[in-house]
Formats: sequence, C-alpha cells, structure tokens
Amino acid sequence: MEDKKVTISRVKYTNSYPANFMLVAAMNPCQCGYYGTDKCRCTDYEVLKYRQKISGPISDRIDIQKYVHPVDFMNLSNFTAKTSSSELRERVEAARIIQNKRFEKYENIISRAGFTFMSQTHLLRGRILLLSATDPIYSL
Repeated sequence: MEDKKVTISRVKYTNSYPANFMLVAAMNPCQCGYYGTDKCRCTDYEVLKYRQKISGPISDRIDIQKYVHPVDFMNLSNFTAKTSSSELRERVEAARIIQNKRFEKYENIISRAGFTFMSQTHLLRGRILLLSATDPIYSL
C-alpha cells in the first residue's frame, strides 16, 4: 500500500498493478456490537479474541482509530437542521477551497465530490432500515 502498487505472486509469474487508494474500515467494538453499554454481555476475553481477528499487518496500516459512541435511533431520526442549506453550502465550498490549496503542489491527487439526491421515499426506507439494524424489535 505504501508503494501505491499491489503485487500478486504465483508459481509461474509475478504481476504488479497500480493501487493508489485510501483504506477505510469499520467494525464493531465487540462481537455483539454493544460494547460499553448495559446490553453488552461479552467477556473481556471474548472482546480480545474478536479484536484479534484483524491481522497485524492490516491493523499496522490503520493510522487513525476512533471509537464512536452509539446514538439512540429516536434522537437520530428526530434531527432538525439548525443550519440553513445556504450556510452549509458556504461551509462546504470553503472546505473545498482549503482542500484544493492543500493538495495543489501534489500531482495525481484529484478532489471530487459526488452528490446523490434522495426522495422522501428513499429517506423513509433508509430510516426503516436503520431502525431495524439498531433495534432487534423492529427487524424486518
């Protein structure tokens, strides 16, 4: 990964392919996914064994690790925007300018953003899916 290429070696040949990418990964803190809450029933040994499933060479290449506390679905779904769309647009445009300045001296770094606009139906389906994923009572 550091060399920006992947080498695949087999018995008769070896090939190298370009691979300039950023590895982003996520995992639950324990097997049940409720570590740090009253719902978690994992022992310390089970948590340790679960976290050891990530191999050493891969975990060595993960530079930033962040524990994210669980969010109650009802609080998440009742979110009301305190910032207007125009204010958010200005903040995003300012961040893009900063990002472009940060990488202007480097070659082969392209900063792009893709936007997908969702209908209310898609948002409702997403909320139902999120609710079913966060609480087994509402599973589909």
